[in-house]
Amino acid sequence: MKTYLNVFERAVKKQAEQVGEEAARKQAKKAGLRVSKKGHIVRCSGNPQAVLARLLRSFAKEDSSSAVIKPSPPAGEPAGNDDSEKETKIGVNKQENDERFSTASI
Repeated sequence: MKTYLNVFERAVKKQAEQVGEEAARKQAKKAGLRVSKKGHIVRCSGNPQAVLARLLRSFAKEDSSSAVIKPSPPAGEPAGNDDSEKETKIGVNKQENDERFSTASI
């Protein structure tokens, strides 16, 4: 159990660096951990493996919901919104692929 407590502490501290102490503490609490204000694990409720799985899922969910940063356009290209053009090109390629696969199976 002591090993799990060390893993929990390290994971919560690392997450606190990413999302802040309060958010990391809330995630840990939802997973079944009680964390002191100094970042030490005070209590683990339930099976430590299940708590670890919930904690990691919570962290992953938080990471995936963070804002996505779009890359800058290459030098010399306008900084316009080219998303609609990309969607159209993808749609055409998908349609061509669908047609190719449907005729190949005949």
